[in-house]
Amino acid sequence: MEFVAVFALSAIVAMILNYVQPKVFSASQTQSLQKNYFGRTLLTTVVIFGAIVLAGVIFKVTEDVV
Repeated sequence: MEFVAVFALSAIVAMILNYVQPKVFSASQTQSLQKNYFGRTLLTTVVIFGAIVLAGVIFKVTEDVV
């Protein structure tokens, strides 16, 4: 069951990233980060880290409820 929940969360994060990515990357604050590999990797890392933290919070909340 956890694998289904993680897969669903991964799909949601991927959809949100695909929707938000052009808007974030076109912002003037992130233009300097986009010019190099480190910047793109850093932004992607922040998104993945946020997804992992969100998954932990969701699993903790549902564990306490159930």
